[in-house]
Amino acid sequence: MEPDIVCQIHPQKAAALGIQTGDRVVIASARGSIQAIARVDQGIRPVAIYVPLGGDERQPFQLRPSVNWLIDKDQRCPLSDQTNLKVTLCRVRKAGS
Repeated sequence: MEPDIVCQIHPQKAAALGIQTGDRVVIASARGSIQAIARVDQGIRPVAIYVPLGGDERQPFQLRPSVNWLIDKDQRCPLSDQTNLKVTLCRVRKAGS
């Protein structure tokens, strides 16, 4: 349904970071970083972002690392590589800035 990874972000946070819908953003945790397309959305809390779980770069339709790469390998399922966590601390910035 989505041609790329998306990141939902509240309008207040997006404005503070200079991010608009459609901008490419970098999401970084202590483990690593991924890129996604920003979707400014009033329906998310201002202190949070949301990146849907999904495929990863090993699948032919998804060429970028998934949100799972932000979570330590010890916190992921050894069979599916999916995270068992719904939250992790991260930083968001507009790509290229």
